[in-house]
Amino acid sequence: MYRTDPANTDSDSTTTRHDGDRTLLSAIVEAVAAETGRDPLELDPLYDALDAAALERVVAPDRDTGSLAGRLRFRFESCEVTVTGDGRVTARS
Repeated sequence: MYRTDPANTDSDSTTTRHDGDRTLLSAIVEAVAAETGRDPLELDPLYDALDAAALERVVAPDRDTGSLAGRLRFRFESCEVTVTGDGRVTARS
């Protein structure tokens, strides 16, 4: 599930959290839609912007330690999107 975290929403960025009920890709789309003020269905397909399998590998827990240290930053729909291993997805316009 993802949700917009009101404590982390300001005029410069929108942060959501991904906790497993929905896909990480859905959380990214939701954050970008909220940040740009657009309907998620109006956005370009996310799979055209990045490799979903690679994203999951980068932010997945480390097999040996279980730590969630991965981080990936990319551009999508005029936003800089940051995805971290702890489930945070931040879109900044």
